[in-house]
Amino acid sequence: MDNATQRIVLLTAVLTAASTAQAASTTFSAELSLGASARTIYGSPTGGGEFDLALGGQRGRFAGYFTIGNFFGATRFGLLTTHHQFGALLEGVLGRVRVGGGFQTGPLTVRRATNSDLLVDGSAGLYGQLSVDLMRSPQSIFLVARIGVDTLWFHTALFDGFLGLGARF
Repeated sequence: MDNATQRIVLLTAVLTAASTAQAASTTFSAELSLGASARTIYGSPTGGGEFDLALGGQRGRFAGYFTIGNFFGATRFGLLTTHHQFGALLEGVLGRVRVGGGFQTGPLTVRRATNSDLLVDGSAGLYGQLSVDLMRSPQSIFLVARIGVDTLWFHTALFDGFLGLGARF
């Protein structure tokens, strides 16, 4: 091999290594989402709104986040309900589509009908999530759907679903 060919091969190897390192670099990411949520709490249908924050990062085709979720709603009997959850989310990134799941835990409150006291319970559960980027630039706007099941400290199941819009920074 002559000098010119060796230089071209070396330059190609360096550029390939640089692009591979760049593709595998970790980038910080934050997500905010807002939408409608439906749950069954103690067997009673409950509807409301949900606001979620996720902080984490992406490396290649995988993303991981610490999550904070806040649900505010009412049961079918009009009892005010809140559910604050903390957890983690892992996602596979397939272009505009992200598929993942995670775990969550946190307190659930229901305002009692007989007086102003709160019924407080804890929850822990798993969920699956699908999101599709609707618009991409340095930031993304996405549609997100999530379903999950929690146990209310091991005595009953809580099923939930969420559909919303979000922004990724």
